[in-house]
Amino acid sequence: NGKLEANFTYKKQWIDNSDAPTVSAFNIQYANEGNIALGVSFQSQSAVALTTNTAYFTFAYRIRFSELNYLKFGLSAGVLQNNLDLDEISLTSDSDIFNDPALRGVVDNTLYMSGQFGMQLTLDRLTVGIALPRLFNNDANSTDDFNTPEFDQFNQFIASASYEARLSPIISLQPLLLYRHVSSEQYQAEASILTNYKNIFWVGAGYRYDASIIGHVGLNVRDMFSFAYSYSPG
Repeated sequence: NGKLEANFTYKKQWIDNSDAPTVSAFNIQYANEGNIALGVSFQSQSAVALTTNTAYFTFAYRIRFSELNYLKFGLSAGVLQNNLDLDEISLTSDSDIFNDPALRGVVDNTLYMSGQFGMQLTLDRLTVGIALPRLFNNDANSTDDFNTPEFDQFNQFIASASYEARLSPIISLQPLLLYRHVSSEQYQAEASILTNYKNIFWVGAGYRYDASIIGHVGLNVRDMFSFAYSYSPG
């Protein structure tokens, strides 16, 4: 509380592929001495010829039941912009693709309203949360040429749960569960377990359903800097 925090995240799939999807994100947040936190965040996601940039302002509030039991919720609102590299498409695709109404939708509608909402409940060492990452319909290919199904903000969500089990005064074990739901055909579940030493160094492993194993490693430096790395061969 009363401190400024900054985070930077970078993710890349298929390291050996130059056109692999990448995500870069940066955020700054400040929590006052009370129960309010404010933040701003920026994210850039690219895949082949399409780059999506987002900027958010976030308001968060904490409801305390006791020192170790509380509920936190946050609301983010901002803008999303799609940028399409037509030169890249022209080099790798047939010229008829420019008549595709989905492609025209990306080119003609590049700026959208975007929003997210999340809640997290902490009961001593147990933490559960749920997030709605898409409060507005901002499909890149949304255009009047399509008869798209009705948009539902609750169809996409992320649910998580974790528990800190203290094995000794200096070592703790933390199992983590994460579930991402996009549709009945698109979903992903993963489970990990982390071993933490004095809240300075942690290492762990997990499994992503129908995908691959995951490795985690992290380091805290003087309660000022935190570094984390995760790798999945799939």
